[in-house]
Amino acid sequence: MNQSLARLCMSLIVLSSVSNTAWGAEKPSNKPVLPKLKETSSSSGKNVNELFRDGKELFDAGKFGDATLAFSKILKKFPEHQPTILLYARASYKINKFSEARYLFARVKPDILDAESAYEYGQSFYMANQFAPALMAFQRVPDNHSLSDLSRFYGGVSAIKLKQYELAEDLLTKALVLPEKEARSRASYLKHVGRLLDMQQKQSLAVERANEKNMQQRELRVAKIGTPPVPSTETTDANKGFEHKGFQSVDRQARIGALILNQTQVFGDSQPEIEGGEFSEEQLAFERQYFVSAGIGHVFPMGQPTDGKHPAMGLNLRVKGFESYSSGTVVTPYTTDTDNITRQQRTRTSGGFARAAEVKPYVWFENPIQPDMWFYLKAGYELFKLMTPSSQEGKIVALFGGGKKAENFDAEANLTYEQLSIASKASINTVRAKVSSSYKWMPTLKTAISGIHESFDYVDESIDGPSSSTRAQLSTSLDLPLDSELSVSGTADYQLRNLVHEVVNYGEVAADGHIETIELKFKTSPLPWWTLGLRTSIIFATWTTDEQEQQNSFDRTTPYQTTESELTTAFIFSF
Repeated sequence: MNQSLARLCMSLIVLSSVSNTAWGAEKPSNKPVLPKLKETSSSSGKNVNELFRDGKELFDAGKFGDATLAFSKILKKFPEHQPTILLYARASYKINKFSEARYLFARVKPDILDAESAYEYGQSFYMANQFAPALMAFQRVPDNHSLSDLSRFYGGVSAIKLKQYELAEDLLTKALVLPEKEARSRASYLKHVGRLLDMQQKQSLAVERANEKNMQQRELRVAKIGTPPVPSTETTDANKGFEHKGFQSVDRQARIGALILNQTQVFGDSQPEIEGGEFSEEQLAFERQYFVSAGIGHVFPMGQPTDGKHPAMGLNLRVKGFESYSSGTVVTPYTTDTDNITRQQRTRTSGGFARAAEVKPYVWFENPIQPDMWFYLKAGYELFKLMTPSSQEGKIVALFGGGKKAENFDAEANLTYEQLSIASKASINTVRAKVSSSYKWMPTLKTAISGIHESFDYVDESIDGPSSSTRAQLSTSLDLPLDSELSVSGTADYQLRNLVHEVVNYGEVAADGHIETIELKFKTSPLPWWTLGLRTSIIFATWTTDEQEQQNSFDRTTPYQTTESELTTAFIFSF
């Protein structure tokens, strides 16, 4: 009997053990499943400190790529080991894997940062335009360290971006020993932040005065009706700090400036064998223009915000007036009958004078549909009045579109309808579809690409132009010191059935064209109220007519190469 009871108890114990094991295997775990480290004979049995020491030896020897591999293996077993995360981030930074370094630095507790790691931490976020963590890191570099001056400089620039102007001035003032490039930029930034501080103080004073005036007016009203004043909860626009972050904006600047343009157009026979001779001609044009323009407008926040971004409506009015003076020369080669030597005949064309005005009222509405996505509608009218000689053009514009605005990446698509009227008569209807995107590789370097297709409906059939145009553009821009920018772009344009009237020997000729443009631009604002721009471009055109015998006549009417150079300067007043 006793033996039977003993066997029964043992059976129950075994069944209980098996049951617990089975239920435990089926119970889900709340911990993430980490990949197992494949141990080799060299790492088998080592603890985290020994593994970290091996990785640090690689880091100290300058073998940063090997060090990242070693640190990644440690983090698979010990994902929260702070010394490993820090050196992993620093090694990634040193081999220019900045996004990986930024991700790792974000996991580091700031109190373990030394001077060098704090500087690298700051640079990782500074290059991504994440100025708040960059500023925090730069401020952790002690004053007596060799990197302190550079840290103060980049910390000061970060503070400007964060609109902490007093801190920016303090940090930039302390940045004394700098490389030549940063030293020049420091002087400009100090002047800039000084102006910003003055504007901020004036703005604050104006707000205080406005609030005092409002309070006095309320007290006067209260004195008349005998009711005690109620403190106002209203704030001015300056206190609200509303800043629209979508694709649309308003222009609130006035400009007074001048423009000088030189243009050379080359005409010639693409198939001289058709007529048995060659034709070549250059038309040189020179224009100078003086202009005054101004933009006024306002953005009104509307509705409930989405992730801190408000729907908004904008009203904008832009006006411009200008005078232009032009002159030109036609250069035609010819061969004399006597000596058979090719010479050039230069014929000066009559100069021209024009005075004109532009008025462009616009209204738009833009709504955030996701944290980084926007949808917008826009409508307006553009009036161009040429007073000398007298003529007038009006254009109705309506478009809708949307896109994504992220930290370093933008993408946008829109559809536009335009109706152009010349002398109050409907002339051209245009439908335009556009897609574009840009990517910021680093704080100073950006690449943009766009594609545009346009379809034209000529209500007035006497107007020259293509039935459609499809073009693609690629551009790269580089930010330089002194608020300067250098950009280069290339454009390829395919035009279908470009109709030209009054062609020699023909009433009208249609041709398909391939047009390539290379353009270089430089603009700078050495002073907040002064800007200077330079532009040069070369345009190559190749045309193919429907009938071969029309080719040379068309070529003599349409240039196959155009070179332009332009200089613009303007004084700017913001309000």
